[in-house]
Order: sequence, then structure tokens, then C-alpha cells
Amino acid sequence: MFLNEFLFAKAVGVSFAFTEKYDIEHIMPSSGKNISIIRADAGIADDDEFSSLVNKLGNKILLEEDINRSIGNEWFRTKIQTSVDKKSGYKDSKYAIATALDDKYKETTKPYWLKEDIITTTEKIAQRITSFIFGS
Repeated sequence: MFLNEFLFAKAVGVSFAFTEKYDIEHIMPSSGKNISIIRADAGIADDDEFSSLVNKLGNKILLEEDINRSIGNEWFRTKIQTSVDKKSGYKDSKYAIATALDDKYKETTKPYWLKEDIITTTEKIAQRITSFIFGS
């Protein structure tokens, strides 16, 4: 997570520094009261498929602890919207990936984080890290 965030920030030309307290955030929550609906919205067929996807790198980002605790297990669309009910969202983060997700989806009426997003993002992360390590 840390190397990916650093490399992404470098690629988009923004500075990278750890906040005092940070968490690893699941973009699609790993649990919660709406998890079955969130899974269905993401196009995930069953618990086994969900288990195979939820902890992939493409479903995780760095996020400030206070923001992560504020948004909890909310839907993706809630996480990227403007601050709601004194909760902070990705838009309030200092981490480049969180703000890039907000920028990409903020104009979308009902954005979803789909299983395809997790898969393709995981592949991009693997390529980014592999290129950094092996210089390819």
C-alpha cells in the first residue's frame, strides 16, 4: 500500500508524506450492515467471489485514520461525495489515490466500485510496482 501510494503520487506530480495517523482503507467495505447490497451492486456473485476480491491491492488505499473512521463501511458513492453530516470523505484526504478516486467519480450520480475496478486496479498496481523494482 505504501509503495503504491508513493509511486502514484510521484507519477501524478504531487508530494507524498504520511499523515500522523493513517489506516488502510477498503474501498469496497469488507463488512457492514449493507454488505450484501454493496456486493450485488459491485457485480459480485457470492461470498466466495467476494472473499477472493475484498483484500486485493486494488481494493485498498491509504487514508487518514480520522477520515477512515468517519466513513466506516459506507457505500463507495458516500465515501467520495462531499462531506456529509460532518463526515469527511476521500475528497478531504491528503493521499493522492483517494483524491484521484474522488476526482474521477465526483460527477457521477451513483458511482459504484465494481469487481472489474478491483481487478483492473490490482493489475495496474502490480505493473506500477514491478516497473519500479525491475525498471521495465
